[in-house]
Amino acid sequence: MTLFSLFLLVTAAFLHGGWNLVAKRVAGGAAF
Repeated sequence: MTLFSLFLLVTAAFLHGGWNLVAKRVAGGAAF
């Protein structure tokens, strides 16, 4: 596994598992 493929894997995992949570935290902070 190359460094580039590892970077893509981490990015994909972040976008899949973390983006919704981050967006909800930002929206919640702005709303409240």
